[in-house]
Amino acid sequence: MKKNLHAFFFFAALLLTVCNCHSQNLIANGDFETYTKLPDSIGDISMVVNWTKPTAATPDYFNINATAPDVMVPDNYFGSQPAHSGDAYCGIITYSANPAFPNDEYREYLQQHLSAPLQAGKTYFFEYYVSRAGGNLQHYATDKMGIYFSSNAPTANGGLHIGVTPDFEFPSVITDSVNWTKIEGCYTAGDNIQYVTIGNFRDNNNVNVFQVLPAWSGGITRSYYYIDDVSLTELKVDFDYDNAICNADVVFSNHTTFAANYIWNFDDGSTDSNINAVHHYDATGTYDVTLTATSAAQCKVSFAKTVEIKNINHHLYIPNAFTPNDDGVNDFFEIRQAEFCEPVSCTIYNRWGQKVFEQSGFEIKWNGKSNSKDAGQGIYFYSVNAADQKYTGMVAVIR
Repeated sequence: MKKNLHAFFFFAALLLTVCNCHSQNLIANGDFETYTKLPDSIGDISMVVNWTKPTAATPDYFNINATAPDVMVPDNYFGSQPAHSGDAYCGIITYSANPAFPNDEYREYLQQHLSAPLQAGKTYFFEYYVSRAGGNLQHYATDKMGIYFSSNAPTANGGLHIGVTPDFEFPSVITDSVNWTKIEGCYTAGDNIQYVTIGNFRDNNNVNVFQVLPAWSGGITRSYYYIDDVSLTELKVDFDYDNAICNADVVFSNHTTFAANYIWNFDDGSTDSNINAVHHYDATGTYDVTLTATSAAQCKVSFAKTVEIKNINHHLYIPNAFTPNDDGVNDFFEIRQAEFCEPVSCTIYNRWGQKVFEQSGFEIKWNGKSNSKDAGQGIYFYSVNAADQKYTGMVAVIR
């Protein structure tokens, strides 16, 4: 059944609004499920939304709801294969040889113009699935199934191969016509990358072929592959940390989801390979902590944050005398916190054990008064609590 495009795009936008848990697929309609009409013959993908052909060659669209037998799913003109997901997929010729026309190296490609250029320097993960068509006219299996990212739309005269160097090629000959083979890899974007093209970019002399059926009596031999579920996502590494300023033991929480292996570099000569990490710093200062994540496909991305460590040693400066005479010099009993960031509590008593001052916070400042009256000259006793340490001593009020 034809999909309602307005409902589809609204639903996709709703999903992204509600949950940004996973990176967005930057390939629109990567599963080929959205179309303007059902296919009725081979050699046409004009009805597939967001996809096009870059040359005069004619890739094909297959859908389970098609009425023409040649373009149905699973059984069609080129073989039989259920979709990897959903009801549809596309197909392309990746190799063709005609002894009567040795220079006629026919190829088919799928191409998409991305909705926005990729961000230069960012690393992306691509994935798509292929299956060799096993019909009687498909004589060969090939390698070199590739993907090419570009700023302009590559093309070629007629239906010949596009002579560019792809960004990735599957190294093995894909012979499986029963299962889907996953092709995956990573790509670091250059400037203004706007196009993605899928197919075989090599000429016949640079393609490895494996014959799966006897050559057709007409002399033309070829290989054909179904393609489904194309995706492209940005690989993002992210982490948070706790208690970095107020504690030398820093807890690092990893929010990365794509990777199989991790390396933490704490910028003090030590590393850790756990998903999350706890690290103790032995000295105050700032540290550029780097998390490097590597996926199963060997895509590697790094991300760094600066961590500041302040209070390795809980050190307070507590005066032993002050002169609260309003001359602007040494008028306050003031506790200065050196590399300390937790609140401090302070209580001061007179010689008879009566409380004359009490304060808590990041700033301790006594003006020498008790109940709004000047405390008399003499010796007073303080008790200061700072985190897990307690300080006691005497302070002289001099008038």
